[in-house]
Amino acid sequence: MQYHGAMDTSTVTRKGQVTIPARLRRRLQIEEGSVVAFSEEDGELILRPVETSVEAAFGLVQAKRTASLEDMEKAIRRKGGG
Repeated sequence: MQYHGAMDTSTVTRKGQVTIPARLRRRLQIEEGSVVAFSEEDGELILRPVETSVEAAFGLVQAKRTASLEDMEKAIRRKGGG
């Protein structure tokens, strides 16, 4: 296994919990309540922060055209039969 940069360590508790070192939490912007994902790649445990906010998804979907609020209300009435 090759490691790049400084190596931080943490001890696994009886319940399987570990503390993420403060330097890494700051660097990855992981704070209380943050969600992290675990995966295994080539025998190594990978921990990644997970974006859960709507802002994180903003811009992922591109609209083919724009619509005004009035246009959207008309479309809803058409689809709803009203």
